Amino acid sequence: GTELLGCDLGADCYTGFDEVLRPLANDRVTAAATPVASNEEWRLAISGQMEALASSGGSPVSAALTGTIGYSLCAAGNTSAPCPFHLGSLELELDAPLVLPVTCGGSTTTHTLSELSMRLDQPAFGISQQGTAWNGFPPGALVIDAEGVFDSVPFHVRRPNQEPVKMRAGQAWVLMQGADGAWLEFSVPCGDDEIDVVVWWGYAGMAVDEFPPQATIEVPTSVTCPSTPALSKSVSDADGDVVSVRWRVDGVLMEEGVASMPFTQPHLLELVVRDSRGATSTAKKNVGCL
Repeated sequence: GTELLGCDLGADCYTGFDEVLRPLANDRVTAAATPVASNEEWRLAISGQMEALASSGGSPVSAALTGTIGYSLCAAGNTSAPCPFHLGSLELELDAPLVLPVTCGGSTTTHTLSELSMRLDQPAFGISQQGTAWNGFPPGALVIDAEGVFDSVPFHVRRPNQEPVKMRAGQAWVLMQGADGAWLEFSVPCGDDEIDVVVWWGYAGMAVDEFPPQATIEVPTSVTCPSTPALSKSVSDADGDVVSVRWRVDGVLMEEGVASMPFTQPHLLELVVRDSRGATSTAKKNVGCL
């Protein structure tokens, strides 16, 4: 944990979670997103490679992967401390059979992973390293559910990561390079013994499938007091799936549809916009009195 994240998971890393200790609270709104259940700010189409290598030696072979990944960045950013990174979903599919030559007793046989689909079995939190795009998941944090066909035999595996997993992610981009804990293991017969085959994968973002909404408060920075100005705003979403637009005034949630409010003193305005999959953007503005 310390080598990967620059902090100790059992000591100071946890301080980055103070802002999300109540992730299921209805009133929890953050500056970037509200990661609850499988909610995701960004969902990307990804492509990558799956590689296999036998313990008996030889060169690794590879085949293409495609899929999607969804995640939310640290709500308050990671410039001042490590903070939570929310991985909401991950789905990968093998595009073509992976055929691996395996040497056994001086002869070579081939073994084929003809089908494979994998998904993240449950949303997970990792640690975003301070000041970088690196995110780390300790052993057991990611539970992968995999189904496929190996040497014509169907299989179903559900397992947590055995080693720390590292990945890089930002707004609209993601990268995971090879091994880093993302692997499955198979055994193939060799006489009276068996040979282990390790399959690992990496991927990169291809295109953004879904974006977080955008919110802008257009109320002037100063208004006449007393007066009742309109709560003017600008809301957009590239996916066209905004489901909720709400105002907070000095931390108090206003009723839905409120369009103006009386000003007799300065207020902190917050505009909270949520889309259909739960990605939430919040704009904030201090409005003073003239």
